[in-house]
Amino acid sequence: MKKILSLIEKFKKDRDVDTLHDLRVACRSKLSVLNHNAKDDLGLKLLIKKSNKIRDYDVLIEKCEDLEILKYLHKHREEEVVKFIEFLEEFKSKIINIKNNKYLVSKKKCLKILQKNFLSMSDKKLHKIRIFIKRCRYVFSESKKEEKLVNFLKKMQKLLGEARDYYNCIKLMKKFGLDTTKEENKKLELVKKANEIRIEFFKNNK
Repeated sequence: MKKILSLIEKFKKDRDVDTLHDLRVACRSKLSVLNHNAKDDLGLKLLIKKSNKIRDYDVLIEKCEDLEILKYLHKHREEEVVKFIEFLEEFKSKIINIKNNKYLVSKKKCLKILQKNFLSMSDKKLHKIRIFIKRCRYVFSESKKEEKLVNFLKKMQKLLGEARDYYNCIKLMKKFGLDTTKEENKKLELVKKANEIRIEFFKNNK
């Protein structure tokens, strides 16, 4: 929790993209370990929820190139940052016990979900898969003997995360009436690459 509190103070001062990213990663990592042990932190969950829009704007600013869209994104990011910092001023961790732990992660469950073909999945399904991959990765990062699995999950998370970023960019571009062919192709390439790595992993780890 010390790292999280330090990052909160840092973001309140610099409002930086990377600081927010590091803060959210630290929160998710902490939550994954807590969840695996039948606990939850309502404060951390709310922090992530309150920062979702800012993170979305940060990603879109990086992916979208249209000047009109960038102006729109920067304006709305600043508005959300002001509200988020107000929330951070009152932030408190609140750990609770979980009954009927739905967050419990096992290696078998992780591998079973990843055996399905990504190319046949909808964007919504891929997003759910990516979130579950994150949870698996954070939990198994604690074990040195699962280094190969963690590295595989890290690659999956990165590629599917970038694909999701393009998905969000495409949605925004369509609202502005812009052509999304290039972005659609980039998204598909990332999903294909993730699927190729997925196939190779299971081929080499039978």
